[in-house]
Amino acid sequence: MRYIAKVMREASDSMFKVYVCIFIVVLALIRVTFSIYFLDKEPYLSEYFSGNLLPELTGMIIELLLFIFVIDFLRDTERAKQEQDKQFALHKEKVEIEHRLRAQLRVFVRRVFEDVKLGNGETGVDFKFHASEHTENQKTLKILKSMLAEELESSTFADNLIASADFELPLMHSLSSVTADLSGRHLKAWMNIVFYLKQVALKKNVKENTEKLIDWIAMFDKFSYQQKLVE
Repeated sequence: MRYIAKVMREASDSMFKVYVCIFIVVLALIRVTFSIYFLDKEPYLSEYFSGNLLPELTGMIIELLLFIFVIDFLRDTERAKQEQDKQFALHKEKVEIEHRLRAQLRVFVRRVFEDVKLGNGETGVDFKFHASEHTENQKTLKILKSMLAEELESSTFADNLIASADFELPLMHSLSSVTADLSGRHLKAWMNIVFYLKQVALKKNVKENTEKLIDWIAMFDKFSYQQKLVE
C-alpha cells in the first residue's frame, strides 16, 4: 500500500489520470461481480458475462496494473541511476577544477620557498601539495609559516616573495569565478588568498599578510579534504 501511495503521489498528471481510471474500472468490475453472483436472481445473459468475459476482463485489468507498476518501478530505477551518474560527473568535474586551482597554489609556494629546507633532505621546491596528502600538506604549510620571519631577513627571499606575488596575482584573480563551482567555502578561501596576495605584492605588512596567505592556502586544502575532492 505504501508503494501504491508513493506511485500515486509521484506520478505525472497523465499517469495519475490513468491510475484513477483503472481504479474506477476495477471498482466497477468488483461491483458487477458482486451483483451477478449475489443479487441477480435471473442471470440469463449475465451468466455468460460472469462465466466468460468477467474473469478475462478482471485478469486483463490486473495484468495492466502490474504492467504499469513494473514500468513505473523501472522508470524510477532509471531516474535514480541517471541522478547518480549526474552526481558522479559533477564530482569529477569539481575534482578537475580543484586540481587546476591547487596546481596554481603549488607553483606559487614552490617558487617562494624553493630553497627553504623542510627536513629529510627536502626543500620547498619538493612540496607536492597533493590533495590526497592532506595531513602532510598541513604539516608542511605550518613549517613554512614558522620559518617565514627568519627567511624574510634575506632581501633575496623578500624580493622573490613580492615578485612572485605580483606575478601570480592576475592569474589567481582570473580563476576566482571558477572557484565558485566548487563551494562557497572554497570561494571564500580563494578570495582571501587573492586579497593577501595583493597586499604582499604591494609590500604592505609583508610578514603578517604572507602568514595569513599561507593560512588560507591551508584552509583551501582543508575544504577540499572535507568535501573529498580527491581522486
